[in-house]
Amino acid sequence: MIGDILLAIAAHPSVLSLDGSTKTAQAIFIVGLFVFIGIGTGAIKSNVITLGADQFNPDDERENAQKVTFFSYFYWSINVGAGFAYGYLATLCVKGSGDFIPKEYGYFATFTICACVFILALAFFF
Repeated sequence: MIGDILLAIAAHPSVLSLDGSTKTAQAIFIVGLFVFIGIGTGAIKSNVITLGADQFNPDDERENAQKVTFFSYFYWSINVGAGFAYGYLATLCVKGSGDFIPKEYGYFATFTICACVFILALAFFF
């Protein structure tokens, strides 16, 4: 979440248009991407599957069926998210969204959407 917020700040056109701020924006972007998103992705992706499977008793037949359901939902949610990211957000970055999001705000809007979705997921968790 912190990485997504830093990417959104670094991609905002007003930050990029300030005199001498290009290096600052690049530093914010690099820290957000490689420190926060890189570590966060590495920590989450490798552990979610293992921790999810560990919640079910392997000796209980009913829980084995629930584990299959868990992995099916997990698989589909990952693919729907990836489809949205590659299908819509990639286009939004480069072209904007008509009059609603101008082209120069495309990257900012994309990173902001990602941060908001992450905050929403965190709110559902708690």
